Amino acid sequence: MLGGKDIVFFFLHFFNPVGCCFSPVAFLVVFYHRVIVQVGLIKPGMPMEIVLNRESQRKTPSVLSIRNNERCLLFGDAAQAIASRHPASVYGHLLDLVAKHADHPSVVLFRERFPQLRMEKEENMSTIVFPIGDTVYSVETLLAMLLTNVREFTEAYAETAIRDVVISIPVFFTHAERLAIEKATEIAKLNLLQLISDGTAAGLNYGMFRRKEITEKPQRLLIYDMGSAKTVATIVEYKLVKAKYGNEPKMSVLGVGFDRRLGGLEMTMRLRDLLVKKFNENYKSQNDVIRNERAMAKLFKEAERLKQVLSANLDHFAQIESLHEEIDMRVQVTREEFNRLIDDLLTRLVVPIEQSLKMAELQLDQIDQVVLMGAGTRVPKVQEELQKFIKGKELGRFLNTDEAIAMGALYQAAHLSKGFKVRPFIVEELVIFPVQVGQFHKEFDSLLPKLNTISVFGVAKALENELKPDETDFVGVKIGFLVDLSGVLRIEKAEAVIKRKTITKTISGFFSKKAEEGEPTDSDDKKDNGIGEAVNDAESFQSTDKKLPSTDGNPLNDVVEEVDKKDVNENEKQLDGKKEDEAQDDMKLESEDGKGGTIERNASTEQNKENTTSEAFTKERGKTPEVVRVVLKTKEEYPTVHLMSKDDVSAAKKILEQFEKRERNARERAVAVNELESYTFDVSQFIEEEEYIKHSTETERKLLQDEVGQVFSGRIF
Repeated sequence: MLGGKDIVFFFLHFFNPVGCCFSPVAFLVVFYHRVIVQVGLIKPGMPMEIVLNRESQRKTPSVLSIRNNERCLLFGDAAQAIASRHPASVYGHLLDLVAKHADHPSVVLFRERFPQLRMEKEENMSTIVFPIGDTVYSVETLLAMLLTNVREFTEAYAETAIRDVVISIPVFFTHAERLAIEKATEIAKLNLLQLISDGTAAGLNYGMFRRKEITEKPQRLLIYDMGSAKTVATIVEYKLVKAKYGNEPKMSVLGVGFDRRLGGLEMTMRLRDLLVKKFNENYKSQNDVIRNERAMAKLFKEAERLKQVLSANLDHFAQIESLHEEIDMRVQVTREEFNRLIDDLLTRLVVPIEQSLKMAELQLDQIDQVVLMGAGTRVPKVQEELQKFIKGKELGRFLNTDEAIAMGALYQAAHLSKGFKVRPFIVEELVIFPVQVGQFHKEFDSLLPKLNTISVFGVAKALENELKPDETDFVGVKIGFLVDLSGVLRIEKAEAVIKRKTITKTISGFFSKKAEEGEPTDSDDKKDNGIGEAVNDAESFQSTDKKLPSTDGNPLNDVVEEVDKKDVNENEKQLDGKKEDEAQDDMKLESEDGKGGTIERNASTEQNKENTTSEAFTKERGKTPEVVRVVLKTKEEYPTVHLMSKDDVSAAKKILEQFEKRERNARERAVAVNELESYTFDVSQFIEEEEYIKHSTETERKLLQDEVGQVFSGRIF
């Protein structure tokens, strides 16, 4: 681990996606919403399109069901259909739990909303897990199951294997949340190409269909997306910029604002609670309906339907048969009642817009268009409040709420590939969380909480093997960072840098008689001011280096103490490939009288007699200092949340493999049963034919009829 006196250089590189390419056969794009999953596909010979699931639907509910440790009616509509009968076995809204510790406000709110789901704190870890039967499932494992299902029905639709995927995520996802999504794709055996923000994907979808409208004059669009459990405002700018082959359109994300807990789900939960209140007022039951998990699941489903109906009607009747204790519920709910329920939420609607304008350093009148997205924006009261805030501007609805994000991400996926040719569209995304890198000694200069701790190992061993006090200097530890396509901060490299000492010390060794006799030189007396002197009978020379490390005592401590920032910058220039003539200029030695000149010009008569020494120095002077780079090991730790290790990922993959084996066996058995029943039906027809009766006995026919009866009755299975 880095010590208190080590010199560390940090290089932060923001990765540009324009020059990065991949070359798969087909791409899968997943718009992963808390309620639905929208899937896009691009493959040779097919246009970019939305994939139909097994039920021929363009969107799939993002829920799964696990009962008795087996996947039963697991995904999508089938899983959602049994939610009212088996509410404790249906899992949804999993994005709210990604990379969250057990005491996180989002986890606490999830427990309040879905008390029927059993959750536990992971042993020796901070994150939560779901114990189902004898197996414990992490959130990443459940997400991987959903992604596996998406891949399977997409492969069936595309009739080809698919491994590469681009996934859209909320822009406010932190570093840990993005890494957790990566782990889920790894468990699902998918190759993640990029995590793209929802707002960026929607903005790209808008721009790629309006290329002709984009000019050199900037056009700004505000995308207001109110989904199930989050609200995000994104400001994007479109304009033509000069590129390699002429002017090309460019989209830049200028600012974002968000509310992680404001969305349609909160409205639905309040409507559900209103239905509970009305049921208790109008119907008498022995037990409280809140304790009935099935009844609460039915009320939640009815509240969601009621919310949609009230967006178009002033009132509506909510009715559920046999809701609780065989009681049929039928109550009226008006839009006015619904508006009163969400009255306190209305003040929060414009906050994301204000945040995005502040980040973009713009005023509202500098926005050209405002477009609404998300099911939450269909609520009339929401539209009314937004219209008041933006005043004279029109609220546009020209983006497809369900498919705009998936299609925009699909276009980006095609852009990443060499296998597909798309018209250039430059995308400049925004990293909304500041990246601050600091070196820890005893305390930090900032009170900001640490996201992660990076430990560097192997420095001592590198110095032990490579550092020679009389020949080499330890420059420091060089750590390079980059922010990749997915907005994840990664360690690009970590290395210890050691280089051959400056030429002045070599000169001192060549020309000092004291050095030849093993006595201390005058340079040792001047180590405090960093001047190394070559003493002879004629004259002395001074190094251009301001400081020269001493080799007395511990060489590492002396070197680290004496290298200042300017030396670090000069060394880094040489490490990065300084031109040969510049290196020679830096290595020239100036005389003490300030005239300057090379060693050959200023050397004394006595020195000129030592031809071998002069020739040796001349050869050394023309060489660039040798640099040794030793690769170091690093380890990242996250103090607030546990991320899956390699062993955890392997264990999760085994769980999915077991499920896949069960499903494969079930499918093979179903095919065999179907073939047997088909053959049995043919036999039942055959034994009634005259030709068979003519050539068979009564006993043989009776035996076959018994076998046919067992198959049709199901006793054989």
